Amino acid sequence: MAPRRVPLEGPELIIGRDPDAGVCLEHAAVSRRHARIVVVEGAVFVEDLSKRSGVRVRGAPVKRERLNSGDEVAVGPYRIVLEQGETGSAPGVEAGGIVSRAGLDVLAALLEGFDIRLPSQSYLANLLGALLCSVGAERGFLYSVDLRRARARRVFSRSVDGANPALAVSESLILQVARDRSPLLLLELDPAQGSTAAASIARLARDDLQSVIICPMVIGSRLVGVLYVDSRVKIKSFRPDDVKLLQSVSHVAARLLDSFQAREELESENARLWHMVEETESQGVPVERLIAPESPARQDLELCQRAATRDVTVLIAGETGTGKEVMAGWIHRHSGRSMGPFVPLNCAAVPESLLESELFGHSKGAFTGATEDRAGVLEMAHGGTLFLDEVGELSPASQAKLLRAIQERVVVRIGETRPRPVDFRLVAATHRNLQTLIAEGGFREDLYYRLNVFQIALCPLRNRPQDVPLLVSYFLATLARRMGSPVHRCGPGVMEALSAYSWPGNIRQLRNAVERALVVEVGDELSLGSFPHEVLSRLPPEATAADAAEPAPAVPVAQEEAVPAYAEALREFERGYFSGLVKLVGHNVSAMARHARLTRFTIYRKLGQIGLGSSSDPEQS
Repeated sequence: MAPRRVPLEGPELIIGRDPDAGVCLEHAAVSRRHARIVVVEGAVFVEDLSKRSGVRVRGAPVKRERLNSGDEVAVGPYRIVLEQGETGSAPGVEAGGIVSRAGLDVLAALLEGFDIRLPSQSYLANLLGALLCSVGAERGFLYSVDLRRARARRVFSRSVDGANPALAVSESLILQVARDRSPLLLLELDPAQGSTAAASIARLARDDLQSVIICPMVIGSRLVGVLYVDSRVKIKSFRPDDVKLLQSVSHVAARLLDSFQAREELESENARLWHMVEETESQGVPVERLIAPESPARQDLELCQRAATRDVTVLIAGETGTGKEVMAGWIHRHSGRSMGPFVPLNCAAVPESLLESELFGHSKGAFTGATEDRAGVLEMAHGGTLFLDEVGELSPASQAKLLRAIQERVVVRIGETRPRPVDFRLVAATHRNLQTLIAEGGFREDLYYRLNVFQIALCPLRNRPQDVPLLVSYFLATLARRMGSPVHRCGPGVMEALSAYSWPGNIRQLRNAVERALVVEVGDELSLGSFPHEVLSRLPPEATAADAAEPAPAVPVAQEEAVPAYAEALREFERGYFSGLVKLVGHNVSAMARHARLTRFTIYRKLGQIGLGSSSDPEQS
């Protein structure tokens, strides 16, 4: 677009979309009264009148700036250059097209501010926003492309005020650019530009789009994505310089986006590895060190030791949370199959429609969604141990198929007819009474006898209180290391109180309570107040009678009955303490947290517990 020259004849020159403006710039990124140029005592100044886009001089945003001859003023996607005329003549401005230098400055600043720790969506928003401003586009899109399936997926989009983000985008043109690995510039959207793209161009032309640039984002020979920008504004048609700018930016942006993707993959892999570590820890628990010599659980361990030395089928019974999978893993590690795999499957967690595939595997195309051959857990456990948890939840049909596989030690994948021999030791577990299920018709009697070769009934935690301190110390050490918590010990009376609790959820509930206490605790040792309310409320009065650091003063016999239970006294203290805080600072949770040296989460929880405020999620406050 040819530049226009506008003389500075009056005291000021208005720039904007207003038809009466001295420099009228019809673009959605330009305000009606965007800026003005004024002459004060022979000096020329530019002032920003806009509320969003702003004004840039020499690439930097300004509110009011003195201009010298040759200075460039960026207004939206346009540049205004101050030129000094001949002697005696007034200065003038040149209103041109794209601000090439200013646009590059914007992008350079954006790339210099790149931080891998930022969310990728924030970076994409800044990137597309800078591109729209630099090339004068109304809309910008980033696509990922799967050429094998001929699909383009929109990853991110951004548009300027006044643009219509719902207008059509040609996926076929995006795929064409991805295949050719070369940018595409469409001007005036004439369908005659190419016969293969005529239909797509005609469809875009119906939406009054003026011009389109589609640019591949490539690293070496690898396609990272496709950039797509367009404009409906008649005054702005993209030029080859715009394509070059997009190409230059896409090369750099592709590598930065690749860095984001690599970071997200590393975070995902890190989470997966942490999950594997947790599973390994759960399977590698030093069971023998977590059972006291006088504990009744010693008998369970002795039975597990006998089962480990014999290659027999084991049925582990016990309440939920008693550690059935941990004991199954212990048996495997101490057996002759310890070099083979340990493959667990929770039968209650797999939908019935998928259970057969999980057990026996399937071939490619056996059913909708079976895109590849897959071995089942019976086949994956070959040479090792198969652990079927909650086996009492199997349907009658699955029970019949499992019985045949156990008897014949062969599996047939879904979609195949060829039997595959398997060799594994079976360890099953259930919290239900299988004999009762048999009587009710819910479990096959013949399968029960196949499973119940060597039964081990695990002791609930309420019957082994002497093991609670060992378990708490183990959970405290492993969880604090994983969570990065500085807490590595329990405060006075904590072990005694926890040992006195009945733990209806058994070891699982104890572990979750310790983990939750590590999150809440703000000191360097666990206190009873950090444990869940349901634990504190059900502690017996004598649980903490001997936990005082100092000898208790003598209490007259007549007053002994007036001494409240520890949990009740603790709640009464908290009610008085937090009532005083509320009187001091009101319901300002941040101020309360500073005074009490507690987290905001703890303040919300305590206020909710004692009825002094909302117990809603502090993240929503």
